[in-house]
Amino acid sequence: MTRYKLSAEVSFSKPSEIMGRLYILPYRDNAQKVLHFNIDHPSFCKVSINQDRFRNEHLDFKCNPSDDFSIIISYEVEVNSFSKSENEEEVFLSSSKYVNVDKFKMINVRYFSFDDLIDEVISMVRDSIRYDKNNKSVKSAFGSLIMGSGVCVNYSHVAIGILRALGIPARYVIGLIPFSTKEAHAWIEVKIGDVWFPVDPTNGIKGMQYLKWAIGRDDNDVRSKIWYSKPVSFDFSFDWNFR
Repeated sequence: MTRYKLSAEVSFSKPSEIMGRLYILPYRDNAQKVLHFNIDHPSFCKVSINQDRFRNEHLDFKCNPSDDFSIIISYEVEVNSFSKSENEEEVFLSSSKYVNVDKFKMINVRYFSFDDLIDEVISMVRDSIRYDKNNKSVKSAFGSLIMGSGVCVNYSHVAIGILRALGIPARYVIGLIPFSTKEAHAWIEVKIGDVWFPVDPTNGIKGMQYLKWAIGRDDNDVRSKIWYSKPVSFDFSFDWNFR
């Protein structure tokens, strides 16, 4: 069991009418229990929590400020198992915006067990992509292979492409990891039996207990978005710990 306690601040400057959708709320299912949750925001902001098709909770807001402001979200979460499958795996077998399954069917993966498969996929992805935080221009799975560099988004998209081409459901996940407190991270979950098994192809780890924000077919499903009437500056910061 791993417990996370987090306070996330979204700060805005250069006041302008602004609205957005933020995927930084804890995912709720059998594996991740939310123990405490709170949102603080200015009175000039209209804020609501809604769900998308994957049962991800996202924060929708619309603000008309006269000065710099912040929205602060705090919660405590307990992660104690793997997410159970609820017969939704079909959507995680098909191509999606950034993952063209057909382009991965040429890749041959030899394995004798689930552990062999995961180890082989992790090895293939890490051998094919060099981590480069400055290279974020390409998100497509096959394009990431051709480019040969990228960040956690690219590693995850390539792993998903390989697995789906083998007929194995795989889904994209975003959240926070215990050994990096500066930014969000992407990893994947693979359907095995009646659970979704977590795999981090970027760091070469499997079976971990990260703080999960949202799941989707690829990054397009879980990307936070902000719209504004005039240019505005904004920043995310996290103050959190785990045990």
